[in-house]
Amino acid sequence: MDKILIIRNVSRAFSNFKLDSLNIALSGGNILGIIGSNGAGKTTLIRLILNIIEADTGDIMILRKSNKDVTVKQDIGIAFDNSFFLPTWSANDIEKAISGFYKNWDSCRYNEILGKFKINRTLKVAKMSRGTQLKLMVAFAISHNARLLILDEPTSGLDLPARYELLNILKEYVSDGKNSVIFSSHIVSDIKEIADHIIVLQNGNVLYSNSLSCLLDKYIVVKGRKNDLHLIDRYVKNIDFANGTFKALADSKDSALISMNKFEIEVDSLENIVFLLEKDNMSLNTI
Repeated sequence: MDKILIIRNVSRAFSNFKLDSLNIALSGGNILGIIGSNGAGKTTLIRLILNIIEADTGDIMILRKSNKDVTVKQDIGIAFDNSFFLPTWSANDIEKAISGFYKNWDSCRYNEILGKFKINRTLKVAKMSRGTQLKLMVAFAISHNARLLILDEPTSGLDLPARYELLNILKEYVSDGKNSVIFSSHIVSDIKEIADHIIVLQNGNVLYSNSLSCLLDKYIVVKGRKNDLHLIDRYVKNIDFANGTFKALADSKDSALISMNKFEIEVDSLENIVFLLEKDNMSLNTI
């Protein structure tokens, strides 16, 4: 598959923060999830991709063009946690005002998606719920046939049905293998639901950048009473204690540990795996 996005050795330093040594390759049909707490560098990475800020080192290519090439904007769609449309605009107004800037604008596709999302074409943005505003941004991005869709914390504040609806939309968007999505969130369950590859950021450092399945296959999470930890302390690492209990990481292939009935074993627990690895700022790129 064609590479939609290539990031090579990109770094950007600020007075109190540095996003360092980023290397990413994203193919068509894939969804890249960016995980990290607030301030980890998720939005900075997206701003670098969009050339809102420039990298100190390295280069970013989108569909074989530099991200500094203004023509590449035709192939990028964005949806952020706050609407970028004027509050007095309706869906009809948005099409009239902006569609002319996109050579591949498809009015029929726009109408189809608005209908699918049940968006009132005449309702003003200011009167829309946050979920509807987000759907409108996604509808607009898809309707100019963007090849790369970038969403920054899009599910934050959405109720559960709206979150699942958005995730299904994104799965459909990449299903033909031609398009890709970058999806940043601190809601790990959303990333796990849709991502093929993930980046884990902490204070600008890349803790992991690889396939989601590799990470889930590598580790299990072990839980138990603190007093029993001595029985398995040679098998576990990155231990977290709370209220007389513990949880820790262990190798998923450790059959001796898995056979013990005294402890609770969690598999595919992305949220706990990321939490425990972030706890010790351990680089996951060693796996």
